[in-house]
Amino acid sequence: MIPTRRNIENLMMRMQSPFLYDPALTLTPPAAQVQFGIDSVTCLGVLEALVDAGVLTLQDGSYRRRFPARIERAA
Repeated sequence: MIPTRRNIENLMMRMQSPFLYDPALTLTPPAAQVQFGIDSVTCLGVLEALVDAGVLTLQDGSYRRRFPARIERAA
């Protein structure tokens, strides 16, 4: 894969979609690598970018969907 912006954006969307579809999904980096058919460096880079974007969180070596804390409004 040639690392163009479009290819990277498509890969990020392809990798985030299963987490949005199945909120209970958790994947280790090796499992994500197999599921998405990509090398380890690319896989970790995209997973970390999704963490930075607030889509995923890393807990106990697995990536899962991030659910932000609910913010209470002042009355």
